[in-house]
Amino acid sequence: MPVILFLLSIGLQLAAAVYALLLIRITGRRLAWILLSLAMVLMAWRRIVSFSSFLIEGKAITFDLPEVIALIISALMLAGVLRIGTYFRSIRIAEKEREQAEEALKENEAKFRSLSEESLAGIVIIQDGRFKYLNPAMAGMLGYSREEMLGAATILELVADEDRALVKENLLRRQSGEVQTIRYVFRAQKKDGSLAYLEVLGSCVPFEGRPAVMSTVLDITERKLAEEKLRESEESFKAIFDSAMDGILIADVKTLKFLTGNNAICRMLGYSSEEISTLGVTDIHTEKDMPYVMEQFEKLARRELVTANDIPVKRKDGSIFYAEINSSSLTLKGRAYLIGIFRDITERKKSEELIRNILESVDEGFIIIDRDFRIISANRAFANEVKMPVEDVIGKHCYKVSHHLSNPCYEEGEDCAVKRVFETGEPHAVVHTHFDAKGNHIYIETKAYPLSRDESGKVMTVIEILVDITEKRKLEEQLRHMQKMEAIGQLAGGIAHDFNNILTAIVGYGHVALMKMAADDPQRLNIEHMLEAADKAARLTQNLLVLSRKQIIDKKPVDLNEIIRTVEKLLLRIIGENIKVETILHKGAVDVLADSGQIEQVLMNLATNARDAIQECGTFTIETEVVELDDEFAKIYGYGKPGIYALMTVTDSGAGMDEATRERIFEPFFTTKEFGKGTGLGLSIVYGIIKQHDGYINCYSEINRGTTFRIYLPVFKTEAVKEAKPAEAAGIPLSRGTETILLAEDEKSVRRLISDVLKESGYKVIEAVDGEEAVSKFMENKDRIDLLLLDVVMPKMSGREAYEIIKKVKPDIKLLMTSGYSADFISTKGIIEEGLNFLAKPMSPVNLLKKVRETLDT
Repeated sequence: MPVILFLLSIGLQLAAAVYALLLIRITGRRLAWILLSLAMVLMAWRRIVSFSSFLIEGKAITFDLPEVIALIISALMLAGVLRIGTYFRSIRIAEKEREQAEEALKENEAKFRSLSEESLAGIVIIQDGRFKYLNPAMAGMLGYSREEMLGAATILELVADEDRALVKENLLRRQSGEVQTIRYVFRAQKKDGSLAYLEVLGSCVPFEGRPAVMSTVLDITERKLAEEKLRESEESFKAIFDSAMDGILIADVKTLKFLTGNNAICRMLGYSSEEISTLGVTDIHTEKDMPYVMEQFEKLARRELVTANDIPVKRKDGSIFYAEINSSSLTLKGRAYLIGIFRDITERKKSEELIRNILESVDEGFIIIDRDFRIISANRAFANEVKMPVEDVIGKHCYKVSHHLSNPCYEEGEDCAVKRVFETGEPHAVVHTHFDAKGNHIYIETKAYPLSRDESGKVMTVIEILVDITEKRKLEEQLRHMQKMEAIGQLAGGIAHDFNNILTAIVGYGHVALMKMAADDPQRLNIEHMLEAADKAARLTQNLLVLSRKQIIDKKPVDLNEIIRTVEKLLLRIIGENIKVETILHKGAVDVLADSGQIEQVLMNLATNARDAIQECGTFTIETEVVELDDEFAKIYGYGKPGIYALMTVTDSGAGMDEATRERIFEPFFTTKEFGKGTGLGLSIVYGIIKQHDGYINCYSEINRGTTFRIYLPVFKTEAVKEAKPAEAAGIPLSRGTETILLAEDEKSVRRLISDVLKESGYKVIEAVDGEEAVSKFMENKDRIDLLLLDVVMPKMSGREAYEIIKKVKPDIKLLMTSGYSADFISTKGIIEEGLNFLAKPMSPVNLLKKVRETLDT
């Protein structure tokens, strides 16, 4: 037993030494724990030496009181070291938690500072009336640097004198904790001396262990200035409202009660402003006039009428005056009001009544106009001139009725007789170009005279006398045109006649010379060149005779392609080097019964127009093909006898035309060119020539998309032509099928025609009115549809755009595009890709079915 206790004492001392060394890592203190551990080791060593001596000497090991005490000391030392270790471990944990808390605090402070530094709102911390912190936005609001504001003796130095007491009180209330948060507005003195309105939202926070105030500050100077301007505007409006010469009443549309009225209306009616606020519409009109008054009031409220004339108004004393009331609508707090501007027209009405009786008895158009340029009276002759009922004319501005303008004539650069009379008080006369209700030009000779004046002599109304000289002007214009064309015709005819005489000699002698020359004569080629040039000159004289209308049409069987080849070089000279001339001719001969010179004239006129329409570089394309026009074609397009036709398509890439211009291009003397740069006869001559050839011509054009002319000439039935379309001439049945076709065409009549033709031939058709609907219907039926038949140009989405979307869903879908433009023109413009199947409009059912079948079978 003593041995065990002896060894236990040694073990306790060694354990205490080892644990002391372990505490170095926990506490981070090296020297103290090493010394303590060394002391423990030395004590254990001493015990080991004593124990060894007992064993060596063979003495009996006794465990007396000193040994017991040593054992107890060893146990206490180990317990102490263990307890100290636990203590240091808890300290270490506490230090780590404190470090983490400090790190989190630093991170939060960094976030606060980052947000504060970048904030557009001002952020400040104030303690004892001084700035302790402020962000750049706060300094920027007042134009100071942060250092200048932090160095201020007190925040009150920056506050406007009138607001210092307010700011000081609020700072004290927040810092003392009397209130947690408070919002208010004060004025601060900026560095440049101006005042800034600042809105403050502040709360009490601890700062460096003491109460402080942290505030968010917004610069509301612009808002405050806007509010000031609004107040000033309201005051100005009130002043204008009360000083207006015309009476003004504001009435509730629903209750018919007056909201307010100005001083002028109070004088007119004899009521005070307080009394006006208690009245309504029924109080200022007699009972018998109320139905008419309410009818006019309701029209004004519905904006069907802007000005109500001849409204009887009852004064407070019961007397009646007549008013002209102009109105406008107003909404206040969700309620609808009507603003009525009253003008007393009692005296004017008496004068007008007298004059009206006189004016109705004359044939010339008369109107009476007030200073707002509104027509207050008109006779039936004027109404007939502008083709409008008299009641529709009254109350409207004269420039809107006569000119269809939104602004007065003088603002549009015209000489206004009425304005001259109002300004000078003297009569004035001008000639105006007016428009009637249908938009037609009419020429009106206008004479204006002062009719009534106010007390100061200012002209208040003007009477205008209008005489329609349209027919006179038209006759004058026609006479000028006739004289001009007669002179041109005589000159051209004379030149052509004399020139033909010269050419007769040149050609005659040329042929005589050729007859006398041997076949191998070296000069023979020169004579042939001379005769070729003479032939071109002869064709030039034919063109001059067409202009003089002295050329007799000499129709013969000719190949249309050959005419185009012959005139191509001449077209190149006419059209210029910047425009590329292309010909895409039918493979076989295209025989027609025509006058070659006249057809050449058609091409030259079209080339001249194309040259003027193409500003820089472009293309001029001529195509020929043989087509069949059937009854359905005539039904849809309004022209064309059934039969086989030569189709000549002439396309340019010029500026194009709008619909209004396109409808008038074949009118004689109509031109869009500048004055003096065109006779307006080019296309009318083309139209006349085609008509003389029993043919048809149409035009397809859009702004910035060029122009396409399609000319149909009856085919001359030769054997060669019959061979051009053997299948159709032989009456072979039309191509049929059972596939499903998605048809997209925005023109209803064309869509219906194509759909009917396809359905009659066995096809199933899904119709769409534009590209968007085509895509939608394809998505619904994508597994059924075999072919897309799309118009190139459609609203909302073009055929090309629709095809690109559908192709992503079904890449192998087959496509046939159609358009009023030629395939070559559309391809060169990049509207469709080259190589895609294309069918030009107008197309015959035969060509349509043939092209559909070809596309499906490809």
